[in-house]
Amino acid sequence: MTINFGQTIRQIRLAKGITQPEIYAGVMSRSFYSEFEHNRHHIRVNQFIALLKNLNVDISEFLFIANHYDFDENELTQLVNDLYNERNISALLPLSEKYRHDRSRNIRFVAMRAYLLFYGTGNNQNLYSLEPLTELITFMRETDVDGWTLFELQLADNYFMTIENENEFAKLFWAVDRQYLKFHALDSKIITQHATHYFNTVQNILLRHFSKTLLEQVMKHSQELFQNDSNAEVQITLKATLLYTNLYIDYQNTQSEAYEFYRALQTINYPNIRSLLLVHQTQMNNIKHPFYNTHGQLTNFVNHPSKTASEILAQIKTERP
Repeated sequence: MTINFGQTIRQIRLAKGITQPEIYAGVMSRSFYSEFEHNRHHIRVNQFIALLKNLNVDISEFLFIANHYDFDENELTQLVNDLYNERNISALLPLSEKYRHDRSRNIRFVAMRAYLLFYGTGNNQNLYSLEPLTELITFMRETDVDGWTLFELQLADNYFMTIENENEFAKLFWAVDRQYLKFHALDSKIITQHATHYFNTVQNILLRHFSKTLLEQVMKHSQELFQNDSNAEVQITLKATLLYTNLYIDYQNTQSEAYEFYRALQTINYPNIRSLLLVHQTQMNNIKHPFYNTHGQLTNFVNHPSKTASEILAQIKTERP
């Protein structure tokens, strides 16, 4: 999205009936502000924030107005996530259709995510086509994974849903894993995102690829990588991934622990929890899977060391006094 900052400020000012001096006073000169409104001058970030404050408009509202009262990519992503978390799956396809030809590539990629979630979660898998995803697939294939930044890594889980070949899926997974590790020192949120990537990968394996070997490798590596991480959300994701897997391979011995864990999590408000709960609770009541039918041939993850619900909740209370 190309933003005309000065023009948008002027648009908001006129709509509110505010004079120029009320906006620029104490921020910049009259002549400089006048030039800015006509997009002839750039201003510093602190000046821009001061103008927004004088307009009583925050940055998200400004961007929404600048985008002609339509979504930017972050807002659209949030809407897609909310619809998915609320299990309003039917609303995802119309949203995808509305934005799939948007002039912003990032908006188009979010629309493709909505498309993938609709067909990956609903009952219309037989109508699924890769054609609407061509741009995303081409973009990801034409960039070297070793050069991926956080932008591409955030797209990776969507891209994984388009890969049918098991060997290609596995090879790319380990390449993405190595790339995530490079960014761990940047921000603790990256580690949380990495853990969520493991959760999504396990879902892909359980629901689409059915590879016992890859599942065991991914689960073993996730335990080694995140077991001692101090971030509570990472521990929640790790525990949920473990329970989700065990519901398929040892349902009888897992269901009570899973129920206890989900019930405990309902007492807190933590990012991504709604989605995790809803996905898992659905699966708990509908286990029809090759892994479950071949019980005993898979490593049983039930007895792998993991924190209990009470330990994780205690950790959360420590982090959020």
